[in-house]
Amino acid sequence: MTSQRITWVRAGERHPDLAGEPDHFIALDGETEVGVVKLVPAPAGAEWIWSMLVGHPGPAFTRLTNGRTQTRGEAARELLAALMHGKELLAA
Repeated sequence: MTSQRITWVRAGERHPDLAGEPDHFIALDGETEVGVVKLVPAPAGAEWIWSMLVGHPGPAFTRLTNGRTQTRGEAARELLAALMHGKELLAA
C-alpha cells in the first residue's frame, strides 16, 4: 500500500458488469484495488463479506485476509485493519 488513505467506490463504477450490485464496494489505494466489501445471502438472512485483494513478498500475514460480518461498517473496519497490518509487514 502506498497511499495514506483508502477510498471506496461502488464496484459498478469500475466494472460496468457489476453496476446492478449496489451493495458491492471496492477499496482503493490510489488507483489499485486492494479490497472488497459485499453483501451476500446467508442462512440467517444476509452477511457482509470482506477480502483483501493484494499480496506481498515476505512473511505470511498473521491476521485474517477475509471474513464475514453482520454490518457493512464492521466489514470495512476489519478490511482496513488487515490492510494496515499488511502495510506494517511491508515496512518492517
